[in-house]
Parts: sequence; structure tokens; C-alpha cells
Amino acid sequence: MKSLAPHELKRRFGNNLSNNEIIINNQNNENLNGNIIENNIKNSKKNSQVPSKAKLAKNILIKKKYKIKKINDIDPQYLGEYLDEIIKDIKDNESKNILNYSLINIFDWKDIHNININNRQKMIESIVYHNYMWRLNPDTVYLAVNIMDRYTNITKFKKNEYELAGLAAFFIASKYEDIYYPDAQHISKLSSFKYHYEEILYEERKILLSLDYNLHYISSYKILNLLYHYSDINNITLKYFANMVLEFSLTDLNIMKYSQIKRAIGCFIFAQKLLGIKSGKYSIKLFFSYDENEIDKIVRNLFILLKDIILFNTEQNLIAEKYRSIEFNSIFSNFEHKVKEKYKSKTKSKIA
Repeated sequence: MKSLAPHELKRRFGNNLSNNEIIINNQNNENLNGNIIENNIKNSKKNSQVPSKAKLAKNILIKKKYKIKKINDIDPQYLGEYLDEIIKDIKDNESKNILNYSLINIFDWKDIHNININNRQKMIESIVYHNYMWRLNPDTVYLAVNIMDRYTNITKFKKNEYELAGLAAFFIASKYEDIYYPDAQHISKLSSFKYHYEEILYEERKILLSLDYNLHYISSYKILNLLYHYSDINNITLKYFANMVLEFSLTDLNIMKYSQIKRAIGCFIFAQKLLGIKSGKYSIKLFFSYDENEIDKIVRNLFILLKDIILFNTEQNLIAEKYRSIEFNSIFSNFEHKVKEKYKSKTKSKIA
């Protein structure tokens, strides 16, 4: 019996295929198509030493079509033909349904109800890990965090109710982003049946009514992957590392106060610097204008966040556990080893 290619397999809950698998399987086709088109461009230049304006315009059009085709071959969801419209829509609607973390502290009332940043961090780690284990859409995590924080900001509840709100937010996000999603009983298992599935359904209704069913927003994950696909950098490790850093940033309110675009750019540049990868032909500045000093602050905060996780919180961190897997080239383990070696050598030199 002929085995099916990964992109031919039916998506179903518990066995969904990630975009990363599709990307890897299409890279060979991408290289082949790219070489053919590039050779055509070179041959057209050789035919006449002084090309006419018509030939120059034709060559530019061929290059543009090559760029669009290359992007569409990697992932058909990133439509190169509509790049300008996509960028404009992101800029216009970036702040829609986003909590402004720089003006509002969602834990202002933490002393009364005993809810703190650690509870939020644990909840996000659990959502990220189980989203990965269930093979759901990666963007489900970002929508779940968005719903949870917006609901937390307008509703006051006790510590034991915070986990219920997080589970219900995850349940809503999976329905919104995924074709095949877990039911309320699966979500109930995440709390070791601490909450009955009917409680989760009731909490889901409360959240949706509180937010007036306004769930659509542009996540930093979408922007980050857009940057990767249009950057002309063919390095899957860079994609994994940038996604990992962006997921870690969800747990830090100091980083969350920056806009979606700035956080995505910060994570992308941070991953490039650590991996020693230079920017591709199509620079980020072609799509988004940004303040380099502000991006540098985000990069520094990201490094401090990762360093603290590695040195003090790595064993219990479920996001770290996800990126230790072979599926993601064990990128967290490799980075963890380098950081620990660096700090060991610094400690020895101080003692000496």
C-alpha cells in the first residue's frame, strides 16, 4: 500500500500536522523551482549586454513572480500576491482587541484574591505544552492568552477560579483556530478533573458574554511567521528558535507591553543574533518601520528572560520541555548547555 505524504493526511484532533512538517517537505521543491527560475533570469541577461527598458521591466517581473512563487511553495497560506494588502491590514488592526499591558496591570488586585504572575505563567506553560501534545494550531496558544488576559482585566475572581478561566479560554481558542478541537471533557482532564466539563462550558459562556464575542485579533505569531517567510532565509532552526522565544515572552508582562509587531521583530532579530544568521535579501524594514533602540530593549529583555528560566526554572518549565524534543531539533537543550557553560566559566574565573 502506498504511504501518503504528510500534507495528504487528514487533519484530526490528536494527530494534526504542524506547518513545520509541511515546510520541511516542500523545501526540496522550493530549491528546484528556484534554481530553474534563477537560471532563466541569468540567461535573459546574457542574451543582450545592453537590455532595453522592456527587458529590464520583464526581468523585474520575473524576479517578483519568483519571489511570490517561492513563498507560496513553502506555505500556500502566505499569499505573496497580496503582500502589500496584508502588511497594511496588520498595521491598521494591530491593536484591535489587544490589552494594553503598559497602562493596565491585570494583577492590581492580586493581594485581595491571591492571584499573581506565577499563576499566569503556569497556566500559559500548560496551554503551550498541551497545545503541542494535541497537535493544535500554534496560534491557538496566543488567542487563548489574549482571551484569558482580557477576561482577567475586567473580572475579579478567586485564585481557584483563575485556572478555570484559563482552561475555558483555551477551549474557546481551540474552537476558533482549529478544525478538529478537544471537547470540554478533554479540557477537564488538564485539571485532573478538578473542574467538571459542565463548569468549563458555563465559564466559556461567561467569558464570551463578557468580551461581547469579540475574539478576532492579529497575533504576534502570525507576524513572526510572515517575517520568516518573506525574509528569504531558508533555515528551519531559526523559525523554531524565534517561535520558542515568542512563546516564552507570553509569560513576561514587561515584554507583553510592547506591540505585536515589535515583539515579533524583537524575537526574530534575537534568534538571528544568537544563531549568527544575517538578514536575507528582503529586509524587515521593507515591511515594518521600527525604532532600533526599542527593539534592542526587547532583545535584552528576552535574553534576561531565557537566562532566568535556564538558571532557575528550567526543570518545571513546560515550554522548555516542548522545545527539548527532537521534533524541534532540541534547540532549547543546545541553548541551555551553552548558557550554563558560559556561566560556569564566569564563576570559575571569579573564584580564581
